[in-house]
Amino acid sequence: MHERACASGQSAEGRVEIIDVQETEDQVRLRIGVRPREGGQDCPGNPPTPFTVDLSEPLGERKIVDASIVPPRTVTVG
Repeated sequence: MHERACASGQSAEGRVEIIDVQETEDQVRLRIGVRPREGGQDCPGNPPTPFTVDLSEPLGERKIVDASIVPPRTVTVG
């Protein structure tokens, strides 16, 4: 994931919060947030931050959907 807020070029490691997970037969809908860094921040761009989501069963063929944006969109996992 890429943090959208200014974070002085730092990753969101340790600040990623999984707000909601909804699992169905064909998709896993996620809402994920990032706690902001304290104080003023520069905006040079932030590196991607890997994170893990525990599911009730293996992902299999289900699609991952980013439900934190409107309209929700399928996420490419790589």
